[in-house]
Amino acid sequence: MTNTIYQLLHHLSATGNYRGFKLTVIALRLVLQDEDWLLQITELCREVARIAGCPECTVERNIRTLINRVWKNCSKRLIEIAGFHMYAPPNVSEFLDILANHIRRTCRVSISKE
Repeated sequence: MTNTIYQLLHHLSATGNYRGFKLTVIALRLVLQDEDWLLQITELCREVARIAGCPECTVERNIRTLINRVWKNCSKRLIEIAGFHMYAPPNVSEFLDILANHIRRTCRVSISKE
């Protein structure tokens, strides 16, 4: 599943040289396993920080930086993936929801088993 996430983020011009890249991958893996994480974004960021071994306060900020990069370079592609129009970059939970839903729609692999 990680390769699918990498490919999707690269398709959106997000690259591994952003700290938010790795954190977004971890967050997406968690959301794909349990979408209830989207209802508790603070707890999600705390868990991502624990897994990544980084300060909790940096997780959301670094993911927002990645979102802004995607929005600046590939907003049309992100809107296409989302399936609805957006006039501004999505927040962290919206971004993760958009990507997770796209992966669920397009991936035939059972996500919960990975």
